Amino acid sequence: MKLVYQGYKYEEIQTILDVSVGSITSWKQAYKEYGICGLRLNYKGRKSYLSDEQQEEVLSWLQTKEIWELGELEYKLAFEYDVIYESKRSSTRFI
Repeated sequence: MKLVYQGYKYEEIQTILDVSVGSITSWKQAYKEYGICGLRLNYKGRKSYLSDEQQEEVLSWLQTKEIWELGELEYKLAFEYDVIYESKRSSTRFI
């Protein structure tokens, strides 16, 4: 959502995050309706590789960033938490 409100076009965000324009549209609508809580994942999926405390640490770290770079997030997760995602789509759930 940060990229949307910074004026990036959906096609640019699609390239940066490797997600569909439909996903971006859904995220924007959910954010408009429910705020930040609307961006939480609705499916339960498998247990996270990070503890609740580690997830909070990562989210706090992301909030200090003016621009989020996926490679930087992947590096942090790999070297500080020993978590490696095989696809960009897996790690974007933190964004």
